[in-house]
Amino acid sequence: FCVCLCVFPGLASGLEITTTGPSSIEKASGQSVKLECQFHLAAEDTGPLDIEWSLMASTISKRTKWYVILYSGDRAYEDYYEPMRGRVHFNSADPKNGDASINLTGLKSSDSGTYQCKVKKAPGIRSRKMLLIVMVKPSKPRCHADGPTEEGKDVVLKCMSSDGTQPLKYTWEKTSDNKLLPASAVMGKYAQDLQNKRSTSLKVPYYRVENDKRMTKELERPGRGKNGSHLP
Repeated sequence: FCVCLCVFPGLASGLEITTTGPSSIEKASGQSVKLECQFHLAAEDTGPLDIEWSLMASTISKRTKWYVILYSGDRAYEDYYEPMRGRVHFNSADPKNGDASINLTGLKSSDSGTYQCKVKKAPGIRSRKMLLIVMVKPSKPRCHADGPTEEGKDVVLKCMSSDGTQPLKYTWEKTSDNKLLPASAVMGKYAQDLQNKRSTSLKVPYYRVENDKRMTKELERPGRGKNGSHLP
């Protein structure tokens, strides 16, 4: 007689990534972060164990992929990526036990990007992606008046912060009297403000002597600190 064995794909087992944590993490610069990647091996996964962590970072002109840290041939390669040398380590002294997580210390803005943990043990192969956003506190803005401040003419005040996670939030106020801006003042309506999210401008139409009060511009990244600057 004949015996028919049926294998249902939904019941098949194999290498699996078991981590179910958040796929997006926000951290402040200088802090540390643990990127989770636990896995489970099956009996049929008999090949050598390879673990690779890669970073996909975006620049203005292109997207670039770097290999950050590797595990292969029972050995960890933790100094593989020069910008993270000495700052990235496997969480477990022996990743073969099912923990491919990594710890990254001294976070920098350049560490932001999409990280992928890939675990391979033939015939099994699985991967997991997560987004890391490193928040940078805004630096003190540098401010100036764009052009001469002549009575009867429009005046444009400009400020820019060289550092800070975009988009930055700007507010303007006077530092004297009731701190209210002139009713005709308009903030951030110029093309350069829309293109450069680190800058802000304030237009005061029909400049009058009584409007010549000290003004302050404060910028804030919610939850990440604030800074300010004065215009005489």
